[in-house]
Amino acid sequence: MQHSNKITQLKALDSICNRCKVRNLCTANILSASERKNFSDAIIHNERWGRGQHLFFPGDQLRFIYIVHSGSFKTYITNINGETQITGFYFQGDVIDLNISNHAKQNYGAVALETATVCKIPIAEFENMVNQSPDLSNVFLKVMSREIVLKHRMMLVMSKMTAEQKVANLLIHLSAENKSRGYSPVILNLSMTRTDIANYLGLAIETVSRVFKVFRNKGIVSVERRQVSINEFEALKSYLLDNDIKASRKAVSISKK
Repeated sequence: MQHSNKITQLKALDSICNRCKVRNLCTANILSASERKNFSDAIIHNERWGRGQHLFFPGDQLRFIYIVHSGSFKTYITNINGETQITGFYFQGDVIDLNISNHAKQNYGAVALETATVCKIPIAEFENMVNQSPDLSNVFLKVMSREIVLKHRMMLVMSKMTAEQKVANLLIHLSAENKSRGYSPVILNLSMTRTDIANYLGLAIETVSRVFKVFRNKGIVSVERRQVSINEFEALKSYLLDNDIKASRKAVSISKK
């Protein structure tokens, strides 16, 4: 009888999130079985988006928080002249949009870079779950902290680094992202175009192409269409190390004046 009750309880806790193949990458994975069941019941699962389709546009009413289930997205802002600046790339398991005011409007847009699926959490449901689960609140605070760190790093990249360093920094970042998701850290299948990369890094597309050619000629990377293989990881990292050394020497020089 007890065995039967246990089976009934397990079935009651079953959910789409429990059966998800990428559960280990998802924010919901830190929750208890019962919390994950509530989380799963509140989510709109695996909505499909085609390449170039918008999750939302700048100015849209904020209605959901999005978790990337498969594929990838880019986010962008638009200035008063209609020019766009790409602000980030999001991959499997990433959370898009943590501005959780019910009356807020989007100040940026999000576009699928390839065929992708997302899980959507209605804002009101999300707020209820955060109030009821300290664990969920803590993990989303960590996600927000990570976003802040990445944005600060991007400011450094845009203002201080050479073109070679910017591209090297991006490849190292994408390598780390791949590794965290259980994929190869040295074989990168880039879903973004060279134009996207150039826009994100604040470079001309010709400059990005030149840098990839330099890296390829030195044997640091191999490039086959959108697949980039990192052959010499330490050589790639040395570009950033050079920048750190120069910054340290400059700081010492200033302090001696």
